Order: sequence, then C-alpha cells, then structure tokens
Amino acid sequence: MDRKISGAKWRVGVRQDRTMYFSSSHDFGLPGVVLVDQEYERLADLVCASPRATPGIELLWQELQRAERAEATPADVVRLGSLVSFTDLRSGDRRAGAVAAPDQAVERRRISVTSPVGAALIGLKAGDVFRWRGPDGGARAVRIDQVMADPRQELRREAAEAAERRAKVARLLSLA
Repeated sequence: MDRKISGAKWRVGVRQDRTMYFSSSHDFGLPGVVLVDQEYERLADLVCASPRATPGIELLWQELQRAERAEATPADVVRLGSLVSFTDLRSGDRRAGAVAAPDQAVERRRISVTSPVGAALIGLKAGDVFRWRGPDGGARAVRIDQVMADPRQELRREAAEAAERRAKVARLLSLA
C-alpha cells in the first residue's frame, strides 16, 4: 500500500516475520534506474526468494521500487552480466567486475547484485553517482566510471539469434 504524506510517497509492507515496515521513496537526488522488464522480474524473484532481508537485498528492493521499466536499455546501463568499473568515493578505491546473480558471483571479479555494492550499481549508467547508508550507518557512495557488455554474454546472444535465424530458414524451406 502506498500513501502520500507531506510530498513523500511512503510504502507500507510486511516482512517475512510478519512485522510491518514503512519506507520513504524520497529520491534525494539519486540517479535514475533503468531495467528491462525481464531483468526486473528476475531481480524481483531474487528478492522474494531471499530467506532474510540482508542490507543488499533491502537496497536492491528499494532500487526496484524506483526503477523505470523499459523494453530495451542503452549499452552504457549496468545490467546483469555487465562489466563495470567504478570508484568507491569514500575510500577512493577503483574496482571493476561483472554484476552477477548470487549463484554466479562465486567466480573471480563478479559482484553479486544482492550485495549492497551490486544493488547500488544495477540500472545506473556511466557517470552516475549513487549514495546510500551502509549496514553500519556510514555513508557510502560509488561513481560508475565505465560500463561494457560482458563479451561472453554478447556471444551467447549472437549465437541464440543465429540459431533462431537458422530455425526460421529451415521452417521456410520445409514449406517449399
């Protein structure tokens, strides 16, 4: 249930332990989040399937609530499988890795989308700065420096499209 109070939109929800919570949707200058419908659904399923509300799961859910759903996203938007380089603005450290579902994040240089950093990155584009409060209450901030499609994901997509074209040609030839 959503309620508008003093210009802020408040979301009322029920946790798995049946306690209620209230959260504000004030954006406070946060960058926009863009997700394709299929990826939005996959991420929502990850949140719903989580056995507990970790800080990363909570942040991912907040980002899904803010997300603009689209049929396609520009190439510079962080998606599952995107290779992203970013700067932790608190420490100045530069990091890079591929944003992945938790079951795929065990590989080296993968960032789980259910971690606070992964949830912060998803749906943003190069140049965006995202700020949030960490589990310890400390301020966190990252700047997206560069976004690239995972070359393996691109090859899989191209292979699937080629297989689809071959199947279409085979169907057309069988009609002749």
